[in-house]
Amino acid sequence: MIQEWHRYLDAKFERAIAELLKKRSPPKIRAISVDIKDIDWSKLSSVRESFTQQATEWFSRRGYDDKIEISGKLYAFASRDKVRARMRMHVWVRNIFQHKQGLVRRDDLRRLRLEAVELRDEAGVPKSFKEGQRLTLSRKDIDDLVRLVQEHSVDLERPTMDVETPE
Repeated sequence: MIQEWHRYLDAKFERAIAELLKKRSPPKIRAISVDIKDIDWSKLSSVRESFTQQATEWFSRRGYDDKIEISGKLYAFASRDKVRARMRMHVWVRNIFQHKQGLVRRDDLRRLRLEAVELRDEAGVPKSFKEGQRLTLSRKDIDDLVRLVQEHSVDLERPTMDVETPE
């Protein structure tokens, strides 16, 4: 599910960049790395499509925190830090399972800025996992993730994008 969330963010970024290029409005993001030799310069629509594709490929290689920061600048995010923090924690839980067989390491906790990963057991009772402990997911955790994806995706459905207007 986390991988699909990343793909969803990528698709939303692609849509935003395409819309911004049509409006000729630069986004409030620090930089997008594209290789200009891969841009089709034959006509303006080709330039837009090529740039959008290159920018989307660049975005898809960004880490989760960068993706959320950039998406927040392209879309009118409401200030919902708790939702973002829980979503970020679920992304890290996925990474811990995928890359470390569920074993919590000091670096994971440092990056999450937590003393322990907080999940829940099947009864919904909070359970803390500290360094060296192996995570276990319950249905309650999966339900929480689904709810968070639904809440967070609402922020990306707003048509208003926070962009700087050209001077």
